[in-house]
Amino acid sequence: MTEDNTASMLDRVLDWWFKPFAVQYIRIYEVLMCLTMVYYFGGYMTQMEWWIGDMGFHPSAAATSSHYLPPPPRPSAEWFSPIVTTFYFLVGIYLIGYGRRILNWVFFALAVYVQAMDQPSAFTINRMLILYFFMLGLQPFTKTVTDVAGKSKEVVSGWIVRIIQLTLTIQYTASGFCKMHGDWLDDRTLVRLNIVWTQSQGHYKNLISAWAVNDLPMPIWGMLAVTTLVFETGAVVFFFWKRTRLWTVFLGLMMHVAIAILMKDLIYFSMQMMMAYVFFLPENWVERIADWRNWNVFRSPKTAVDSFTDT
Repeated sequence: MTEDNTASMLDRVLDWWFKPFAVQYIRIYEVLMCLTMVYYFGGYMTQMEWWIGDMGFHPSAAATSSHYLPPPPRPSAEWFSPIVTTFYFLVGIYLIGYGRRILNWVFFALAVYVQAMDQPSAFTINRMLILYFFMLGLQPFTKTVTDVAGKSKEVVSGWIVRIIQLTLTIQYTASGFCKMHGDWLDDRTLVRLNIVWTQSQGHYKNLISAWAVNDLPMPIWGMLAVTTLVFETGAVVFFFWKRTRLWTVFLGLMMHVAIAILMKDLIYFSMQMMMAYVFFLPENWVERIADWRNWNVFRSPKTAVDSFTDT
């Protein structure tokens, strides 16, 4: 490969990485991630005495691995109500579009605190909140550009979108390969057709899955297993290839709806993964969603600091 070809390939990669995205992608994602956090934390906040109080189980400093943050101080009972009130107050401010650049860091710090305080429960879901609010805190400033038709629009550098897109798709594909090296393959049928049926029992069973494992025909469970394995393993290609992108988004939504219905507590995981799908939707769809009925919650406030005009 010549130096010119190498330089040309590098230019294409950089153009793809930094390609501007309409700012509505970020604004909608901020709202969706905040709602995901509220749903996740809100369930635990109904039992504050167990979650962060002395009644619940919390590993001691001596029992905490050196790979984890040391257990932080826990508030006393008289602070529970102020904490809950403040949390929902800040969420309300965030959702109507004020102070998001600062509040992204506040929610990032909150997720870090929860990770250290509730290690047994704060698994993948909370770690992704840490990552995504950190990225939103680092998001680049918006820029106003004018297209060839003379229409102005706000855009943001695409690197933040690319990181979230790659995080999502690599998670899926890595999960698919882990399944193939685990117990999802079978020598006779290629895919172990009853694996989803098996995993919908035990710890994950709920009222719906209790009915489903007894009454749904086994071919449906086999179809779910094959579809899941193909979808996850090929996600890093299917999401980025234009011909399969929208079908992949639809299939992913259906898969996570099935996970949320059949497996107890995995609704939190499903919501968090689905929120990032917004970055794979066509730009005109995203702009319509943001502009629908003039929802100011998705708009980016103009300031001299975070917006400038490209002439």
